[in-house]
Amino acid sequence: MAERSTASYLLICLFSLVAAWATARPEQVIVLTESEKEWVREHPVIRVANETDWPPFDFYESGVPKGMVIDNVKMLAAKVGLQLEFVSGYTWSELIERFKQRQIDVMPVFYENDERKAFTLYTTSYYTGRLGVFTNTDQGKRSLDLVDQRVGMETSHGSIPLVRRTFPGITITEIDSKAELVRKLATEELDAIIGNPFVFYYHARDNQVNNVQLSSYIEMSGEESGAPDFHIGVRDDWPILHGIMQKALDSVTNEERDAIEREWVDTAIIKKVNWLMVSHGALAILVIVVLLLWHNRKLRILVAAKTQELQRANEGLEEEVGARTHELTKVNSELREALDDLNTLHGILPICSSCKKIRDDEGGWSDMETYVSAHSETRFSHGLCSDCIRELYPEDADRLIKEMDGTDS
Repeated sequence: MAERSTASYLLICLFSLVAAWATARPEQVIVLTESEKEWVREHPVIRVANETDWPPFDFYESGVPKGMVIDNVKMLAAKVGLQLEFVSGYTWSELIERFKQRQIDVMPVFYENDERKAFTLYTTSYYTGRLGVFTNTDQGKRSLDLVDQRVGMETSHGSIPLVRRTFPGITITEIDSKAELVRKLATEELDAIIGNPFVFYYHARDNQVNNVQLSSYIEMSGEESGAPDFHIGVRDDWPILHGIMQKALDSVTNEERDAIEREWVDTAIIKKVNWLMVSHGALAILVIVVLLLWHNRKLRILVAAKTQELQRANEGLEEEVGARTHELTKVNSELREALDDLNTLHGILPICSSCKKIRDDEGGWSDMETYVSAHSETRFSHGLCSDCIRELYPEDADRLIKEMDGTDS
């Protein structure tokens, strides 16, 4: 069973790798011509426009340019070895004017229209945008006949000509600030505003405005359908830079493009908040947290009780081990003393003054060797002292004594 499971797992992994390899688009190599390489060396820094209030696409926060189009143009520049200098702190109309005066080299996002083509070289589009019509929720559903309504759009917005063609006779109030557009709609100074839904919802959330809604999208067909798409605009006197940027854009993989979009364009931002669902979710989370806290408290109490019980058992074992150790030490000492008594002769021995036999505890007489061997671990070896040698072997006494002492040469 284990072998079959392992084989199945390896087979699934193999199919996944094959599928990933089959669907992945290999990164394209950017080949610049010698003239393009020379141009990059001669123009190491490119000036790029940076808006202050077009999140999540292009904005300025804490001194740092941020947004989806900023990350996109940074990626393209890195692919071809260009260094970027962002020009910030101006309104959108001011940025366009500086671009026309060639004080800015690249517009990282530019809607394409006939007026701008007079001073702009466009890359192909890299993001499909849409135009949304926002209304005030306090006024209920409004007719989409915008001709008779007060409509606001950002000053110099690239889709203004498209809106005028779609709604002939419409009156558009141009306002520099996107946040101001949202505020005027929320306070009913405007009846509708038109622009990118992500941008307006971002500003509404950031300014705690909750009474604006996306009523509809402006439907477009044919050539007009691409009007809100994002392009990179390059100053018209630098066609070589336009070609370099287009090569970099063509090399972008789907994975690279999707990663940048996921980072900034969260579709959840354009959904109206369902506060009932939010409250239910919050209540469910609260209940779960309370249950977890209660369960954890019970576990802590149980662990504390078990710990105390183990401590008491450990203390009892230590006392018992101590008592047993003391008892064993005492018995061992007594045994050593008994052994010492067994191996040691002591006291008064009754001995015959004539034959030197010793009387035992039962009244019998034993020679000294027998008695000592029986009452100790002593063993005897036999020999003759010098006096006995001279007495028993007077003629050979000197020689024998020398041999016994080891003095014979």
